[in-house]
Amino acid sequence: MPVVRVVIAGAETATLRELAERAGLRVVGEAPTQQSAQALARDRSGEVIIHQGLPATPADAQIPTIVLAENNDLVQAPARGALAVAPSDCSEALLLAAVETASTSSKAILTALDTAEALRDQLETRKLVERAKGILMQRLNLSEGEAYRKLQKASQDENRKMRDVADSIVRTEKILAENISRKDTETQRTAG
Repeated sequence: MPVVRVVIAGAETATLRELAERAGLRVVGEAPTQQSAQALARDRSGEVIIHQGLPATPADAQIPTIVLAENNDLVQAPARGALAVAPSDCSEALLLAAVETASTSSKAILTALDTAEALRDQLETRKLVERAKGILMQRLNLSEGEAYRKLQKASQDENRKMRDVADSIVRTEKILAENISRKDTETQRTAG
């Protein structure tokens, strides 16, 4: 395992620093609270926060937190966002195992969040393209395939993403629909 950059947090950090250093971890900072440890980890490229005792504030999902505490606090630590726990008097090997667990879990969570965001974006793009195809089909009396090819050609000709072309069509349709609605209302007023 490569050297991991850690920030240690809690009221009493001297013993925790010694344990981390004996375990081969690189301590890049010390902080009294979880919140200040998160800021310090961002500033100093800390990969993991090791917190002595139960943190008062929840852990940040971007920086994995390990809580070293007594039995009762170990049970509550995951509810505060800790990705790994260990007893306060743990060995270097147990601390390294907790660091590995927290790092691996954090990477899996961040990958899942990125994947979910990408899928959401793909779904939104698909919905937008479908709406634009419907507009083209209605306005130009095209088949679904023809409308799709028209969108595709416009995307290539204008060197724009298909989503952007579809968005332009949907926005333009909205403006045209508002103008038609306004004219219809004016015609009804003058006729009445």
